[in-house]
Amino acid sequence: GLSDLARHHVSLEKYLHWRGWNIDQILSGFETTDSNTAQSAIGLLSHPLTFPLTLAHHSNIFVRKSLFSSNETGPQSNDLGDRKVTRLCCVGARAECTLPDVYWREFLVMSSAMIRARSSDAETNYDADAIESSEPLEWILDFVGPEVPRQIRTKTISKFDDIEDCEGQQIRQQQQQRPQLLMNYHASFLHEVILQFLKSAPQAENRTEQIRQFWDGFVLFNPGLGHPNLEKQWKPTIEFLFST
Repeated sequence: GLSDLARHHVSLEKYLHWRGWNIDQILSGFETTDSNTAQSAIGLLSHPLTFPLTLAHHSNIFVRKSLFSSNETGPQSNDLGDRKVTRLCCVGARAECTLPDVYWREFLVMSSAMIRARSSDAETNYDADAIESSEPLEWILDFVGPEVPRQIRTKTISKFDDIEDCEGQQIRQQQQQRPQLLMNYHASFLHEVILQFLKSAPQAENRTEQIRQFWDGFVLFNPGLGHPNLEKQWKPTIEFLFST
């Protein structure tokens, strides 16, 4: 159920079961149902799902931060009214920014489940009522890095209207209430994106704090920061991230 999904590091097999994805049944349509093929199929799914499910598993941390911090320094174009926005920056983005939408939609599915489950968990140290009132959640994910393809344009994906897990519990949401993920793409280094932001943002007394409050968190999946040829390029970025 949702509580087990939220409190434990579940396997991909359990997640697929929770989502009602019957791999054996799917493979039966191709007349191949042996266990080796099924495991290979799960292995193939694990590669594209690694990014969205890893981020979703820790999503409550970023939501908790955004609930108790002012994030009013974001650009007016991302003002979504009364809908709570959590904004993240994926630094050094590469393969993750080219995933098909269907995989990033799983981020919305799992993050919503995680937040709902943990909002009722007595062990959490944030206000469950605040979490409930903040839904539907809006996510903004800025992909930043020199390897981000320049041809990709900003897009928004939404969670399904109806999601039903294997236990038969149905989560019904109206069209206007579906959590959404807005994805921006910046084929630039992080400091270049920050400079661009400062040029377009209203003047503030503390510009450093203004930058720090722009994002609710930073994620680095596999950006190559440990490569010896890239060490000098990464140094100012790492120093900035530690300062936040």
